[in-house]
Amino acid sequence: MLYNSPFRSTLQRMRPPTAADFDVEEFRKHLRVLDDGDGKLALTAAWLFAESKRWRDYQAENPLPTLSPKSAFLIAAAMLNREFHVVSNRLLNRMRRAQRAGGVSWEHLTHVPIGKSDENFNVDANSAMDAATDVVNHWLREAVTTAAKDGGALTPGELGSKYIFRTSVRRGQNDLWTRAIWEHWAIDQSDKNLHLMSPENKGLATIMDAWVARHEANSMEFARLDAHN
Repeated sequence: MLYNSPFRSTLQRMRPPTAADFDVEEFRKHLRVLDDGDGKLALTAAWLFAESKRWRDYQAENPLPTLSPKSAFLIAAAMLNREFHVVSNRLLNRMRRAQRAGGVSWEHLTHVPIGKSDENFNVDANSAMDAATDVVNHWLREAVTTAAKDGGALTPGELGSKYIFRTSVRRGQNDLWTRAIWEHWAIDQSDKNLHLMSPENKGLATIMDAWVARHEANSMEFARLDAHN
C-alpha cells in the first residue's frame, strides 16, 4: 500500500495542473507543508503546468480554422474509420509474421507491435486504437459546445490531422498527470533539456501492468468463445 500524503490527497481533489483553470496560488500554499516523499510530485506538477501552459499559448498564437460541430463529428468519424482500417491491416500482417516465428498465444499475437522496428513509438494495436478513440472523444466534447462555423481552405483530411494532433498532445499531458497523481510516477530531470517519467514504485507498476494484461486476456478469451458458438 502506498502512502498518500496530505499534499498528494489535496492535489487529487484539485483541478489538474494540465487544466487552464489550475489554481496556482492554492498549489503554492500547499508547497509549504510537503512530506519527505512529496518533492518529486511537486516537481512533476510544476513541470506539467509549465508544459501545458506553453502548449495552450502556442495554440492561441496559431489557431486552426474553425469547424462546425457537424463537420467535426463527420471528420472525426472518418479519421477513426481510417485509423481502424490501417491498424487492423498492420496487426494482421504482424500476427502472421509472429505465427511464422513460432507465436502461439492469442494474447501475444494480438499485442505484437504494429510499427516499424526502428520507430521510437512502436505500440500494439489496442494501445493505438485506445489512444485514437480517447483523442477523438476529447475533441468532440469541445466541438459540440461551440457555435463555430466552417472556415479556412484546408481539406477535411488536413483539418482532421491537425485537430487530432493538437488534441493528442493535451491527452498525453493528462495521461502523464494521471500516472503521477494516482499511480506514483514522477519526473526526473536527467539533464537540462531531457525529462524522464518513471514509476517511484516499480513493483506496483509491474503489478498494475500484469493486472491490465490479465484483464485484456480474459476479455479476448470471452470474444473467442463467443466466436466458436
